[in-house]
Amino acid sequence: RMKALEDFQNKITAIDQIADGARTKAEESRRNEEQKTKEKAN
Repeated sequence: RMKALEDFQNKITAIDQIADGARTKAEESRRNEEQKTKEKAN
């Protein structure tokens, strides 16, 4: 019973870490796009 709970928590933690990484990457992409747009505007 404890083992199953532990496995579940480990999976949730891994998913959270992947989601955080994806979120960070998306924010970086958005910033890069904004920068390119600003450079084109100038």
